[in-house]
Amino acid sequence: MEKQPQETAIADMHWVPLDGAWEKEGSEGLAFIGGEYDQPKASARAGKSEEQQGETQEYINFGTLLFDQNFKEGHLRIQVEFDEADHRSAASIVIQYDPASKDMLIFGISGGGLRYAPGVSGYLYKLQQWAASPDRQQQGTADAVTTPKVWRPLFQVGLGVNLQRKRAYDLAVSVRGSVITLFGDGVEIGKRTLASPFLSDNPSGIFCGTHKKIHIRDFSIKAATQTAFVVMQFQSPENEALFKDVIEPV
Repeated sequence: MEKQPQETAIADMHWVPLDGAWEKEGSEGLAFIGGEYDQPKASARAGKSEEQQGETQEYINFGTLLFDQNFKEGHLRIQVEFDEADHRSAASIVIQYDPASKDMLIFGISGGGLRYAPGVSGYLYKLQQWAASPDRQQQGTADAVTTPKVWRPLFQVGLGVNLQRKRAYDLAVSVRGSVITLFGDGVEIGKRTLASPFLSDNPSGIFCGTHKKIHIRDFSIKAATQTAFVVMQFQSPENEALFKDVIEPV
């Protein structure tokens, strides 16, 4: 019989922020405190005047938080709410974070990343991987941490212009073997078969970006316990000893 996974909530977890400003909200909640800043343009460094530089592009703060819960197979869920939302806003479940390479696999909701314009919108829901580009991976590297990384979209759906402020969004992920199923507000919105190698047993967490504040509630993990079946002879002293001394303890 397959063992049912046990659910672990925020109140039962330890967490550590890798970057960004985070705070606890009650016993079951967290908040990411964002911000924005002006990115110097290349034209400014070239000595052009402010009139020649045009509009200043404001960038937002991003943050990553990790839990003491590793995840490989099972279920993850989270509820997020934005105080303010625009095309830059994003909140995601970190399905896995690799401490050795700093690679991430995330699923979340966002304003799409594209500045609003008639008929223009990025995607609302995204499954993405933060990793070295395929070209870099093929070439190989001696230092996976310092190799330049890019966001690689694995699945995208919906219009980012539909992201709303002061609205609670429920996000969930289910992983079974190599198949990952994605849910938005309880509705299955996508499915993806992961490339080999499949997920390793790495920490999970949260990744956010905003110019105001994002409230995180009801983050929980149901990590499935993997099982194995052994087919063997029995009753002979040799096989009984093999089972009791080797197989059963494992």
